[in-house]
Amino acid sequence: MGFPNIWSKEETKANANAKQIDRLEKSRQ
Repeated sequence: MGFPNIWSKEETKANANAKQIDRLEKSRQ
């Protein structure tokens, strides 16, 4: 995992976003 710090931050943000969207989708059903 030799990623620069910026990539890690972006990756984390994307993951958090995906989880949030997933939660919204589930709560909508």
